[in-house]
Amino acid sequence: KTSIGNRLTERLPVGASLWEKVREVAVYEDETGYLGRATRDPDGTIWLSEHNCAIFGVSSPYPIACEAELQLIGEVLDARVTRECHIASGGRSCTYRVEPLEQ
Repeated sequence: KTSIGNRLTERLPVGASLWEKVREVAVYEDETGYLGRATRDPDGTIWLSEHNCAIFGVSSPYPIACEAELQLIGEVLDARVTRECHIASGGRSCTYRVEPLEQ
Protein backbone atom coordinates (compact mmCIF):
# COMPACT_ATOMS: atom_id res chain seq x y z
CA LYS A 1 0.00 0.00 0.00
CA THR A 2 0.98 3.61 -0.44
CA SER A 3 1.62 5.90 2.49
CA ILE A 4 -1.93 7.24 2.04
CA GLY A 5 -3.25 3.69 2.12
CA ASN A 6 -1.29 2.98 5.28
CA ARG A 7 -2.59 6.14 6.98
CA LEU A 8 -6.15 5.22 6.06
CA THR A 9 -5.77 1.63 7.23
CA GLU A 10 -4.37 2.83 10.57
CA ARG A 11 -7.49 4.98 11.09
CA LEU A 12 -9.91 2.10 10.65
CA PRO A 13 -11.09 0.54 13.92
CA VAL A 14 -10.15 -3.11 14.38
CA GLY A 15 -13.18 -5.28 13.68
CA ALA A 16 -15.09 -2.41 12.08
CA SER A 17 -17.95 -3.22 9.75
CA LEU A 18 -17.70 -2.28 6.09
CA TRP A 19 -20.11 0.63 6.73
CA GLU A 20 -17.92 1.92 9.59
CA LYS A 21 -14.83 1.70 7.39
CA VAL A 22 -16.50 3.61 4.54
CA ARG A 23 -17.62 6.32 6.95
CA GLU A 24 -14.05 6.70 8.25
CA VAL A 25 -12.65 6.88 4.71
CA ALA A 26 -15.23 9.59 3.92
CA VAL A 27 -14.11 11.57 6.98
CA TYR A 28 -10.48 11.28 5.85
CA GLU A 29 -11.42 12.36 2.33
CA ASP A 30 -13.32 15.32 3.73
CA GLU A 31 -10.28 16.36 5.76
CA THR A 32 -8.04 16.14 2.68
CA GLY A 33 -10.12 18.20 0.28
CA TYR A 34 -12.28 15.62 -1.50
CA LEU A 35 -15.50 16.57 0.31
CA GLY A 36 -16.10 12.88 1.08
CA ARG A 37 -19.49 11.50 2.06
CA ALA A 38 -20.66 8.01 3.01
CA THR A 39 -24.29 7.05 2.52
CA ARG A 40 -26.29 3.86 2.80
CA ASP A 41 -29.51 3.10 0.94
CA PRO A 42 -32.48 1.48 2.70
CA ASP A 43 -31.54 -1.81 0.99
CA GLY A 44 -28.08 -1.63 2.59
CA THR A 45 -26.13 -0.52 -0.51
CA ILE A 46 -23.12 1.52 0.64
CA TRP A 47 -21.89 4.54 -1.33
CA LEU A 48 -18.73 6.60 -1.02
CA SER A 49 -18.87 9.95 -2.82
CA GLU A 50 -16.23 12.59 -3.44
CA HIS A 51 -17.77 15.95 -4.33
CA ASN A 52 -14.44 17.57 -5.15
CA CYS A 53 -11.55 16.15 -7.12
CA ALA A 54 -8.37 17.14 -5.35
CA ILE A 55 -6.36 15.52 -8.18
CA PHE A 56 -8.35 16.91 -11.14
CA GLY A 57 -5.30 18.64 -12.63
CA VAL A 58 -3.57 15.28 -12.80
CA SER A 59 -6.54 13.00 -13.45
CA SER A 60 -7.68 14.76 -16.62
CA PRO A 61 -4.48 14.21 -18.62
CA TYR A 62 -3.56 11.00 -16.75
CA PRO A 63 -6.66 8.81 -16.14
CA ILE A 64 -4.42 6.21 -14.50
CA ALA A 65 -4.54 8.43 -11.38
CA CYS A 66 -8.26 7.68 -11.06
CA GLU A 67 -7.68 3.96 -11.57
CA ALA A 68 -5.02 4.01 -8.84
CA GLU A 69 -7.46 5.78 -6.51
CA LEU A 70 -10.16 3.20 -7.23
CA GLN A 71 -7.73 0.37 -6.50
CA LEU A 72 -6.51 2.05 -3.30
CA ILE A 73 -10.05 2.46 -1.95
CA GLY A 74 -10.76 -1.21 -2.63
CA GLU A 75 -7.56 -2.32 -0.90
CA VAL A 76 -8.09 -0.11 2.15
CA LEU A 77 -11.69 -1.22 2.57
CA ASP A 78 -10.97 -4.84 1.58
CA ALA A 79 -14.06 -4.59 -0.59
CA ARG A 80 -15.27 -4.56 -4.17
CA VAL A 81 -15.51 -0.92 -5.24
CA THR A 82 -17.26 0.10 -8.46
CA ARG A 83 -17.15 3.64 -9.80
CA GLU A 84 -20.66 4.75 -10.79
CA CYS A 85 -19.98 8.44 -11.48
CA HIS A 86 -16.75 10.27 -12.33
CA ILE A 87 -15.83 13.97 -12.15
CA ALA A 88 -13.09 13.64 -14.77
CA SER A 89 -15.73 12.29 -17.19
CA GLY A 90 -18.10 15.18 -16.55
CA GLY A 91 -19.96 13.85 -13.49
CA ARG A 92 -20.87 15.99 -10.51
CA SER A 93 -19.03 13.65 -8.15
CA CYS A 94 -16.92 10.54 -8.05
CA THR A 95 -19.32 8.02 -6.60
CA TYR A 96 -18.40 4.47 -5.69
CA ARG A 97 -20.62 1.50 -4.81
CA VAL A 98 -18.90 -0.47 -2.04
CA GLU A 99 -19.68 -4.16 -1.55
CA PRO A 100 -18.18 -6.92 0.55
CA LEU A 101 -15.77 -9.14 -1.37
CA GLU A 102 -17.81 -12.27 -0.68
CA GLN A 103 -20.87 -11.04 -2.61
